[in-house]
Amino acid sequence: MDDAILLEARDFVQSEWPRVLADLDTLVRIDSHEDLAHAASGAPFGPGPRAALDAATQMMAGYGFDMHDCEGHCGYFDIPGASAKQLGIIGHLDVVPAGDGWTREPFALTREGEILFGRGVTDDKGPFLMGIHALRFWRDRYVGEGREFPVNVRVIFGCSEETGMADADYYLEHYEAPDFLFTPDADFPLCYGEKGQFQVRVTSQTLAGGVIAAIQGGTAPNGVPSSAEAVVRCAATSLPATDRIVVDDEWDPALVDGDLCSNYGGLARIRATGVSGHAAMPEGSVNAIDILAAYLLDNNLCDADERKWLEFVRCITAVTDGTGLGLACEDADFGPLTCVGGMARTEGDRFSQTIDVRFPTATNLPELHARTTALAAEIGATVEVINEVEPLLVSPDSAEVAALRDAYEQVTGLEARLFTMGGGTYAHHFPVGVSFGAMDEDRFPTPEGVGGMHAADEGVQEECLRQALLIYIVALGNLFALEW
Repeated sequence: MDDAILLEARDFVQSEWPRVLADLDTLVRIDSHEDLAHAASGAPFGPGPRAALDAATQMMAGYGFDMHDCEGHCGYFDIPGASAKQLGIIGHLDVVPAGDGWTREPFALTREGEILFGRGVTDDKGPFLMGIHALRFWRDRYVGEGREFPVNVRVIFGCSEETGMADADYYLEHYEAPDFLFTPDADFPLCYGEKGQFQVRVTSQTLAGGVIAAIQGGTAPNGVPSSAEAVVRCAATSLPATDRIVVDDEWDPALVDGDLCSNYGGLARIRATGVSGHAAMPEGSVNAIDILAAYLLDNNLCDADERKWLEFVRCITAVTDGTGLGLACEDADFGPLTCVGGMARTEGDRFSQTIDVRFPTATNLPELHARTTALAAEIGATVEVINEVEPLLVSPDSAEVAALRDAYEQVTGLEARLFTMGGGTYAHHFPVGVSFGAMDEDRFPTPEGVGGMHAADEGVQEECLRQALLIYIVALGNLFALEW
């Protein structure tokens, strides 16, 4: 890229940064997690994603972009160009629930030194805004020079990325896919492949009348839960507290029929605390459901059928490489399979447990189905698919990928080492797409006490986002310079 344009881009980042942060604060203040219980016409994913889409629509109008509303599933705006082809940018406005463990307000942008805190600053409101403001740089520049864009550009605002990407499914049912697309929803330098995903819910046979009255843990299938609790038919005073376990009798009446307590000398609540994390990157996390299940087993707080269920749950939650279920494998591109149990629930007289597997090419969906279904059947349980997709690998040698790779190198001066990952992004849904930034752990590692994606105290170094904005400006310039 021309040095004069790069200097102009740096000046843009400097001058526009207060506006960028104001926009980020506006979006972070909206609790936009999916809430299907309150879904409505025009708000298929609940009021939070709807509010975020409305706020983004108003924000984009202020910049002269006319948002089209796809019945609340997603939104988009276009910038027409000379070529009939289309370049796409897609990000998402929805977030995972805040969960427990926050020491700052999750739904406000808080700056502490060099760190910005708030749900969505890394996943994906912050990175997505960097891509949009980078596009603003080029729109203003082309308008100022009286030129049109060399290619049509479409920016797509997703609203259910965190819960299965039904928004992307809706979009592709109604619109043609862009000729090339990138999503600012991962890490730099560039991801050329994504593990397959096998996400299911296992439901037990009838387990009514045992020792366990209720179990509840986790807030999303694709996260390692930091908290879980059980209500058991036992006097709280008879149970020991241990590391990461608190026992009391302050159980929620909504979870269980309190009339049963007299038959067991009372009801006790057992609360487990773990360390949250993303299902695609579970290293360093501690699964609260596993801690809870182990405590119930160790203290014989279960009947025979409940014991079989808890032992099955621990096959999922005790390790994160799938060993417990006999799924462990790896390959050269993706490395090892990961397996996480994200949500535990009592549903009527049955228990349920989700499983989130991110898998390499060394296995496949039919094998995962067969193994999981067979193990569940041994204890009378059934398996329901939540989401599934085979692994994705794309060629790193295309002109578009080279344009993005070069942008990272031009801005940072570092070699761009392309990679694969276990996380699933919108790129997996589109025929020709990659994930590109905005996090950069090599240059801006997450400091101690700062949470990552999906974790409590989600935060990012401010300079990481500033770098991303500059890289996206350069990357778009490189893409516009291609033959479309």
